[in-house]
Amino acid sequence: MDDTFIGVFNSLFKDTACKTTTVSKYTCPSCDSEDIKMQSGNYVCQDCSCIVSKNLDSQAEWRTFEDSPDISRCTNTSVNEFFPSSTMATVMGYCSKKGKSSTSASRREEILARRTNQWNNSSYEERSLQSMISMINSQNNLVSKSILKDAEYICKAFMDKNVIRGDSKQNMVATCVYLAFKMNGVPRHKKEIALMFKINEEAFSKSSKKFEEEYSHIFGYCKASDFIMRMASDVNINGFDASKCMDYCKKIQGRVRNSKPNTLAAACILQMFPDVDRIELEKAAFVSKNTFQNLQKTLPDPAEV
Repeated sequence: MDDTFIGVFNSLFKDTACKTTTVSKYTCPSCDSEDIKMQSGNYVCQDCSCIVSKNLDSQAEWRTFEDSPDISRCTNTSVNEFFPSSTMATVMGYCSKKGKSSTSASRREEILARRTNQWNNSSYEERSLQSMISMINSQNNLVSKSILKDAEYICKAFMDKNVIRGDSKQNMVATCVYLAFKMNGVPRHKKEIALMFKINEEAFSKSSKKFEEEYSHIFGYCKASDFIMRMASDVNINGFDASKCMDYCKKIQGRVRNSKPNTLAAACILQMFPDVDRIELEKAAFVSKNTFQNLQKTLPDPAEV
C-alpha cells in the first residue's frame, strides 16, 4: 500500500471529525481556487460551485424511514464485552405503532418472534451469563452499583474459564457477589449473602470455599478490621468511635489466633464499648454473643495497646 493512499485515507477521517466549514487543503480542479467549503456533506468550490470531494460520514445513522421522530433504530456499533455475538446481531423491534392497539394473537406472535430471534442470535454461554447477570442485578436495592458491576466481571471471568460447571447458578451468583464485596474491602458474612439470595447456606459455603482458596491471590483474605465499620453502623456507633475501634482492631488482629474475622471484630467492638447492645451485635456479627464475649475477655486493654 503506497503512502499516497494512506495519506488520502487519513485525511478523509480527519475531515470527518473536524466540524469547521472552511477547508484550505483542497484545490478546485476547474479553477484552481482554494476557497473550498463544506456544503450538504460535500466540499464545494465557492468560485465555480464545483464539487471537489465528498465527505465520508462515520457517525451513527439515525434515519428511521418512518413518520415518527423516533431515532432509536440505529445506534453506534459498540460491542458489549459481555455479549459480543448478541450485540452484533439483528434486533427485532415491536411491530405495533404507538397509539394503535394490536390483537392478543398478533401480540403473542410478535413476542414469540422476538424471543426466537434473540435465542438464535446468542449462544448458550451468553444466555447463561445473561441470566446470571440478571440475578446479580436483582439485588440493586441492597447492594451498591459498583459492587454489582465487579460481581458481573467476576461472573464473566469464571464463565470464560469454564470453572462454574457442577454448581447451581444461584450459588455461583451469590459467590460472585460475595467475592466482589471481599475484593472491595467490605466483606460480608456468608450467612448474610445466603439470606440475601435465599439459598442454602451450607451449599453456598461449600461452593464459595473452593473459589476463595483457588483465587486467594486475587481476592485476598478477610480481616477483622474489614468488618468493624459495618458492625459499628448496625449497633449505632458513630464514625469517629468506629474509626478508633478499627485502629485498635488492626493493632491486635495479628496477635489473636484461631478466631474468625467477624468474631474478632465483634469482640473488639465489645471491648471498646462495653455498653453496646449485645443482641444487636450478635445479629450484625452472625455469631453467638457467648462466642465473642469469651474472646473479648482475652483481648488486651485498649489503653495499653
